[in-house]
Amino acid sequence: MGLALELVLKVTEVCNINCSYCYFFNGPDKSFQAHPKLMSLRTAGGVADYIRRAAGETQLDAVRLVLHGGEPLMLGKRRFTELCERLHIGDCAARTGLSVQTNAMLVDDEWIEIFARFGIDVGVSVDGPADYHDAFRVDHRGRGTHARTAAGVRRLREARDAGRLKSLGAICVVDPTRDARRVYRHIVDELGFRTVAFNFPDADWGNTAPETVARMGDFLGAALEEWLSDDDPSIAVRPFTGMLAFARAPGLAAWRALGETLVLGVASDGSLAPDDSYRMTMPDVFRPDAAALTVWNSELGDFRTRYGDGPLPGLSASKPGVCTACAWSAHCRSGEGAHRYDPAGHAWRETVYCEALKRVYARLRAYVVENGGAEPAAMAACA
Repeated sequence: MGLALELVLKVTEVCNINCSYCYFFNGPDKSFQAHPKLMSLRTAGGVADYIRRAAGETQLDAVRLVLHGGEPLMLGKRRFTELCERLHIGDCAARTGLSVQTNAMLVDDEWIEIFARFGIDVGVSVDGPADYHDAFRVDHRGRGTHARTAAGVRRLREARDAGRLKSLGAICVVDPTRDARRVYRHIVDELGFRTVAFNFPDADWGNTAPETVARMGDFLGAALEEWLSDDDPSIAVRPFTGMLAFARAPGLAAWRALGETLVLGVASDGSLAPDDSYRMTMPDVFRPDAAALTVWNSELGDFRTRYGDGPLPGLSASKPGVCTACAWSAHCRSGEGAHRYDPAGHAWRETVYCEALKRVYARLRAYVVENGGAEPAAMAACA
């Protein structure tokens, strides 16, 4: 099985809002200050060439380009269109996809036409109802942004329902102190999303208290019950959809055979780094003077050597002992790399959110059995 490659492109390193929790502008990493505010067409062309070279050195099953920021729509419609044209890699044998992550505040009919033209999957950042969302997602004058995001979502939803958009999804950064039921119902019922991703806060073993993990488990458990009560297969929720599919699997062989996904970050100047989740854990990796690799001077193998065997072995670290006896680890794979880091001894452990995720897996296992499914023997031993 080949490699799935995801490149998160910082097509803008500027934003029209100022989220208090933003790892990019308000976190310890300040590399954006040394980068261009907008990605050039030359850099976009360099990204396309880099992917073609990667396809020549390894078997790529899929390539996904995520247009990210900052706020990617601040690139402007003309330049955004030209950049998408430069990123076209139709001569690559791998399945390719293009997506954009936006706050939707700038979305109008012309933007929707651009998304439709290039078959772009659209993701919108929204953290729940207005009082939750506006507590953190504010503009540069400190004003809440929920109303403007919701207006953009309405336009996108109408385009989706009319068949003009390839797909539309929401990304919600979990605040475990919030009412998960309110968050879920607002995103699904009031905003009309059918695809939702709950993103865990960027954290590791050095900055996360057990109480926070317990609250995360409470949040996920409550959101999970809302999703299960909907009993609607057209609603996909990450991480629940994949976890339920795993809980229903009659065996583990297929999950153990899952291919590898490698995520690369590409700054607006064409320099390469690991994905954004490491910015809070290891900000020094993203310093301009540490960015030795670019889309022009390196190959995919160089990236894997530098970050898989170098300062970030979490990209390829083996399972810790606690995971080897846990059947869930065949699916969670010990968690996201940044969440596995323990600064005490520079160790890579199971995800700091392990206990919260176990609660979800256990509930889904029970749900499968309650609804007439068989419980694989391997699951019965997992608590």
